[in-house]
Amino acid sequence: EIAASAPRKTTQSLRLIHQWREGEGKEFFLNLGVIAEQSAAAMDALGLPPVSGAAAMVFVVFGFLLGVALIWLYAAIRPRFGPGPRTALVAAVTLWALAFLWPAVAQGTLDLAPAGLLIVSAVWQLVETVIAALVGAAVYQEPSGMTASGG
Repeated sequence: EIAASAPRKTTQSLRLIHQWREGEGKEFFLNLGVIAEQSAAAMDALGLPPVSGAAAMVFVVFGFLLGVALIWLYAAIRPRFGPGPRTALVAAVTLWALAFLWPAVAQGTLDLAPAGLLIVSAVWQLVETVIAALVGAAVYQEPSGMTASGG
């Protein structure tokens, strides 16, 4: 039964991944538009060159993987919290705190970036993560016959 649901799960996962990838455009807008000058100044203050295209691709790939992790987290907590937007918000805030807030706090504590830059970036990432979780939750469906114990 689980093997029979694999193609459906793969299609569903690809759809969710596409939704997350659409969010990557917003991230580029943030980095190239809203905080570009602050980011460049912070990199310069650290004696580092501007972010390269190769580094940007790493961020895109890991952003994609965070999207997968977000929907996995939603699916994992869904049996306890129930399906829907509330559970998506719990998943989003959890992932955001671990993947974005904690690193921003660390960077701010070590004076690696200005507080204003970190705050704008963290708030942007929170909004982006919540949107991705809500879209993912709207698309995600448990395979029929699955229980909390996995079968």
